[in-house]
Amino acid sequence: MTKNEQTPPRKRIRCSAIYCSATLFLAALLLVTARADGVFAEWYALHIFPVFPHTLGRLFSLLPFSVLELLLLTLILGLILALLYCLTMIFSRRARAWLRRWLHMAPAVLFCALCSIVLLFTLSCGINYSRASIAAYVGIEAGHYSVDELYRLFQILNAQMAEVVTKIGTDSSGHFMLREPPRQPARAAMQELGRRYGGLAGYYPNPKPVFFSQAMSWLHITGIYSPFTMEANYNRDTPHSGIPFTTCHELAHLNGFMREDEANFIGYLACLNSDSADFRYSGAFLATIYVLNALHDVAPRQEYLELYGALPEQTRRDMQQNAAYWQRFAGPAAQLSQDVNDAYLKMNDQPEGVASYGRMVDLLLAYYSDF
Repeated sequence: MTKNEQTPPRKRIRCSAIYCSATLFLAALLLVTARADGVFAEWYALHIFPVFPHTLGRLFSLLPFSVLELLLLTLILGLILALLYCLTMIFSRRARAWLRRWLHMAPAVLFCALCSIVLLFTLSCGINYSRASIAAYVGIEAGHYSVDELYRLFQILNAQMAEVVTKIGTDSSGHFMLREPPRQPARAAMQELGRRYGGLAGYYPNPKPVFFSQAMSWLHITGIYSPFTMEANYNRDTPHSGIPFTTCHELAHLNGFMREDEANFIGYLACLNSDSADFRYSGAFLATIYVLNALHDVAPRQEYLELYGALPEQTRRDMQQNAAYWQRFAGPAAQLSQDVNDAYLKMNDQPEGVASYGRMVDLLLAYYSDF
C-alpha cells in the first residue's frame, strides 16, 4: 500500500477526533453554564431554543406520521440489513478486505454520530432543564402544603369535572371518548395559554399519534417529546381520558419547559382553558388522579374512600378503565422503562426522578391558594 493510500484514513481519524472533542466540549460547556447560571438558561430558552420548533418543528409538522418513529424503525432495519450483508461478505476474499477497511472506519463514524446527537440533545433539550420555572410566569410560588389544602384542591377539581362531565362524549361502554382528533384542539389550547402567559407563546407543531402505540403501552409510555425532530408524539391506544392532557404535556416540552411537574401543570392549564369540553375533562381527570395519589399517602383509608365515592360516576368508571388498561401491560418491560426514565430525569437535574411528575400537585396548590 502506498503512502497516499495510508494518509486519508489517518487524516479522517484525526479529523474525527478533533470534531468529537470539540462537540463534546461545547455540549459540556453549555450544560455546566446553564446549571450554574439560570439567567443564561432562561435567555437561551427564550431567544435561541425557539429556532428549533420554528424550523424542524414546522417542517416535520407537515407530515402526518411520526418522523421519530420512522427514524427508529429505519435504524433497526438498517442494522439488521447491515449485519446480514456483512455475514454474506465473509465468504469473499475481496469482500473480507473491504469489510476490514469498513470496520476500521466504523468506530470513528459512529462516535462522530453519537457526539452530534449529544450536542443536538443539549441544544434542543438539555439546557432547558435549568430555565426559570413556569411558576414565575403564572405568578405563583410553590411550597409545602397541608392535608387540609389537599382536601380543598380535590374539591375544586371534583367541581370542575362535575361541571363538564355531562358535555363529554362516551363510547358504547360508557367510557370517555374523544369526539375529534386531539391535534387542533391541543394546539389551540396551548396557543390560548401563550396569550395568557407570555412565556408560553410560540409555535406549536401538530401532535402525532404513534403507529406502534402498543409498544409504548408495554413500556408504560403515554407520550414522547422528540428533541431531534421537534415532535410531540402520543400513545393512541391508551384510554381517551388521558390523551388530551398528554398532548398538551408534550407540547409544553416543545415550548422549552422540560421538567415533568411543570409540563404536567402546563398541560392541566391548557386543558382547563380549552374551548373543548373533552379537553377540560381530561385536564381535571388527570390532575385528580395525581391529587388522589397524594391523598392516598396521608388520608385515613375511610376518608380516602369517601372522597373517591364523591367523584362523578363517569369519572370513577374512567379511572377503573385507566387502571385496568395499564394493569394489562404490567411487567419487566414497564419496570425497565420506569427505571431508565428515573435515571434519565435524575441525570437532568430532577433528583426525585419519576416521582417529580407528582410534584404538579404543589403547583396546583399554589395556583389555587387564593381561590
